[in-house]
Amino acid sequence: MVQYGLIGDSSLYCKNGKKVRRIGSQLQQQLGTKNLWYHAVPNAGVQEILQMLKVKAAWQELMELVEDKAERVVFVVGGSSRKYAAHWELTSQYDKNLAQVRSWIRQRHVVHDLDRQLWGWPLCPDGMHWDAEVEEELCDTWTELLNPP
Repeated sequence: MVQYGLIGDSSLYCKNGKKVRRIGSQLQQQLGTKNLWYHAVPNAGVQEILQMLKVKAAWQELMELVEDKAERVVFVVGGSSRKYAAHWELTSQYDKNLAQVRSWIRQRHVVHDLDRQLWGWPLCPDGMHWDAEVEEELCDTWTELLNPP
């Protein structure tokens, strides 16, 4: 099956009044495939688009390395600018970046965001690692993700 990829700037948007909409779903319908990834970079110049291409190529290389090493691959891409803001001064762009990474992974593998755990489990004082009191729950979660029903 053909894999389509598209990176662009305002050429991937349509505007009706004040509402701006990406053309991705319409393009998928017209191509007759769901096998399309696209990334719209608003107000992008050549520099931003070239950077996105470099990131995409590096990501493909990483996926190939991982697939050579394991039969079942699970990625956890969690996080929240609200949860980590006090320690890392994150903005909502952090959440948008994570969403993009999750969408890339979902095309080929299982991805979990640990959202339920993120808000229920305490962090240790460094603001990055889970507190030791949740070690058993953390192991249970990984076991569940690696051994699906």
